Amino acid sequence: QRFPLLSWVADARRDKFRFSHLTFQEFLAAEYCAERREDPGFAAEWRRAALRGDDPQGLVDNAWWQQVVEMCCDLAAGGGPTPLGELFFSEPDLRLAGLSDPSASCVAALLKQATRVRKALFARGALSGDGVGVLCDGLRRLDRLVSLDLAQNAIGPDGCAHLAALVARQPGLTSLDLSENKLVRGDLVDASYSAVLDQAAHSMAVSTGRRMLDSFFKADASGLAALLDAL
Repeated sequence: QRFPLLSWVADARRDKFRFSHLTFQEFLAAEYCAERREDPGFAAEWRRAALRGDDPQGLVDNAWWQQVVEMCCDLAAGGGPTPLGELFFSEPDLRLAGLSDPSASCVAALLKQATRVRKALFARGALSGDGVGVLCDGLRRLDRLVSLDLAQNAIGPDGCAHLAALVARQPGLTSLDLSENKLVRGDLVDASYSAVLDQAAHSMAVSTGRRMLDSFFKADASGLAALLDAL
């Protein structure tokens, strides 16, 4: 079965053509950017377009450029003196609010090529366990990571399991904020215990936290248990 490459559009009596599938357009844009990324003038213009200014937060809401940047990371991997992660994430504190699972893939691709990031602040987002897993694939490549903030997301037990593996690979990570996340499946037996468990987890009172798990929750807490063990 064949699919059309180009679509014909009549606009104000002028014939115009565009790609039938945006993926073709994004790939060609990524190839173009990869070939010219070492040109300082082009790199600066590209960064402003993708970020809609100078703040990496702009990339979170720019879905088309996310796919182009991610493809470009794959095309440029292992080549060139300037990693793409350095172009987009140039500061030691990376703060991205509203991060979701689809945008996590682009961020992770850039993190794999970023060496300056020390604090990753991804609070107030919509990250699930799957999204956290994708992010962790990029975060584990950071040599200087000391702080990770995932507060106010929805990481669940699967996210905890991914974070447990990350903590084991990042001995320099000294701060991990998971406040206002639901870290287990199911509901608390008694909602009044929530603050107690939260305090135990944040104080890294591992033995106390582990004893609480089975008695406070109705469902699987294996991800949180693995994370507490890693801490």
